[in-house]
Amino acid sequence: MADEYSTEKVDLLIVGAGPHGLSVASTYHTLHPTSPFLILDSALSLGGVWASERLYKDLYTNNRLGTYEFPDFEMDAKKLGMEGTGHIPGSIVHDYLQAYAEKKDLVRFMRLDTKVMSIESIGDEGWIVVFFCQGEHGILRAKKLVLATGLTSTPRIPLFKGQEEFTPPILHTKNLATLTPPFLSKLNRVVVYGANKSGCDASYTLASNGIHVHLLVRENGGGPAWMTPALLSPLRLRLENLAATRLFSLFSPTLNPDDGYVLTRRFLHHTLLGRFHVWIFWWILEIGLRMSVPYEINESMRRLKPWKGPFDVTTSLAFHTYPVDFWRLVGKGMITVHVTEIGHLEGRSVCLTGGQRLEVDALILSTGWESTPSIKVLPENLDLGLPGSLMSDTESKIWSSVEGMILKEFSFLEKPRTNESSRFSSPASKDKAQRPFYNLTRHMIPPQYPHKTIAFAGAMQTGHTPILAYIQGLWICAYFDDEISFPKSPAHQSSSIPPNQLLKDTTLATTFHHLRYPKSGKVYPSFMFDILPYADLLLRDLGLEEKRRWWFRDVFMSWSVSDFEGLLEEWSMKKKVD
Repeated sequence: MADEYSTEKVDLLIVGAGPHGLSVASTYHTLHPTSPFLILDSALSLGGVWASERLYKDLYTNNRLGTYEFPDFEMDAKKLGMEGTGHIPGSIVHDYLQAYAEKKDLVRFMRLDTKVMSIESIGDEGWIVVFFCQGEHGILRAKKLVLATGLTSTPRIPLFKGQEEFTPPILHTKNLATLTPPFLSKLNRVVVYGANKSGCDASYTLASNGIHVHLLVRENGGGPAWMTPALLSPLRLRLENLAATRLFSLFSPTLNPDDGYVLTRRFLHHTLLGRFHVWIFWWILEIGLRMSVPYEINESMRRLKPWKGPFDVTTSLAFHTYPVDFWRLVGKGMITVHVTEIGHLEGRSVCLTGGQRLEVDALILSTGWESTPSIKVLPENLDLGLPGSLMSDTESKIWSSVEGMILKEFSFLEKPRTNESSRFSSPASKDKAQRPFYNLTRHMIPPQYPHKTIAFAGAMQTGHTPILAYIQGLWICAYFDDEISFPKSPAHQSSSIPPNQLLKDTTLATTFHHLRYPKSGKVYPSFMFDILPYADLLLRDLGLEEKRRWWFRDVFMSWSVSDFEGLLEEWSMKKKVD
């Protein structure tokens, strides 16, 4: 360990140069223009999932023009070279984030191609951070630390029997940028393992280039992703607008109902008549989604029918973002769909559990991402609420009780809704069980860490990244400045707060996401129709006005990024008044 005189010092270190990291940096730099800070990222360019080295020709966002931009920086489509108002190409998103970083004067504080290896707590004084850059290790000392590495940093790579002798290349969907024309010209048949949105993206890119794809829907997975057209039948509505409309968010249960519509929510989710209306809403939505896709044109399309209804999923409600009809490629036989598992690999063959052998030129894995952070945390027994760390006895006991509290209030969440287990098995019976999920207060800060020196940005799954990144960025900066008015841990406040109350409230919120979203909610919080209640909660913590529109528009009109414009200015004015 280098001594303090040879260690570079900053007031704030942000790990991750994606949308969340950039938003925190911009807010912090505005509030503290003379404070030294740095942004580190292991990629060669900024953008996170939209870094230039991860882009390929057919990569588009699930968001249309006007819905993937920060409230304080409009996406100038014409200037960036985008025509129309459709789904935004990945290259445009990258250029937008680059322009944002330049406009906010963040580029000079950025160090790319720099991988953080470990973080070590030094109490109230902050963190010692070890990083690796250009073949050498370095050390930083940061008073505050924000980890904004997101959920798509480290690919989950399964090991298959016979993989050592398998000669074709094996790629994860993170590396789809390698599918260049010279590489594609060498391929005739490819297996894509996993039918989530990334798997469908890979299948589309391959099939549209004349390559036959075997798309494997994993028997032990969560089933195919929903992939809907821009407009839903029969009312021709946009799904992303529905999810950001207060009226429709009322049909999604939440633990944060203090949004001015408590009686309406109580009627909908706690009475038989209300529950019937909720069921009708989700039934109509599912019927509209299924009517919008030609699932009956052949057997492969029938195998792409999602296994879970829209009530149970979040960003698995993906959109058809491709220039050419994906379903037509399936109908023409360019994409053959199987519901199976890979038994083993042999030579150039992918051998399925049903006995079928597929001769291929490449195997592409759409197998998701590791939930355990790749950054080592020191000391090793330090609990930051992250997956892979050991849970305390207190937390284990809390886990054994909060599920019952939730199911008492939302009994309908107890019913089996998928073909896979929707229950998280309580670790209370185990000795120091490893935590398989994020357990963070407000989904940002560790409830059992007594120092206000660390926060996590973007540790969630959502279809409204820029809005939440903007609000989370302000919340984190206010938290570091000791300006957040929400119940604090006993280490931060007087003994009037019941012991472990913050941990209990945090665990309650985390458990709710396990039950609400049986698949993605097991590891990290998920927000689709829940974005407005979560945004309201953070704005209340900040003491800012959450009712930003008059009643009719608040309830019946879709919220957009422009509705949150000026939050930072409001916050600055509030601080002057206070």
